[in-house]
Amino acid sequence: QVEEEFPRQGDESILWVDDELTLMQMCKQTLENVGFKVTFKTDPLEALETFKMYPETFDLVITDLSMPKMSGFDLSRELSSVRPGIPLLMCTGFGKSLSKEQTETAGILKVISKPISSKDLISVIREILDRRAV
Repeated sequence: QVEEEFPRQGDESILWVDDELTLMQMCKQTLENVGFKVTFKTDPLEALETFKMYPETFDLVITDLSMPKMSGFDLSRELSSVRPGIPLLMCTGFGKSLSKEQTETAGILKVISKPISSKDLISVIREILDRRAV
């Protein structure tokens, strides 16, 4: 039934980094149902290592702000140093308290607040990927 509700959206590859396993499992399934390939990591250091090994594999990275070992800002800066221009999206419960300057400095294109509906999540991802393709 999910396929009927959300038509196929693409086949791009997404690296998603968040320590909330339950939330991520639901989002991963939703995104895969509409065609995206999702690599999910709960550990930002492990995500960074994966990205360093395969920097061209990913079309978009989604990161949480608050995680053990490394913040989403620090991770975003590290990812951008490995591959400048990688589209970065932050998905956080603290979105309202972030300044535009903080996010831009880290190379983050957009901040979405948790909880987010599947429809809005898919829409934001598509918007960012389409902007990159222009």
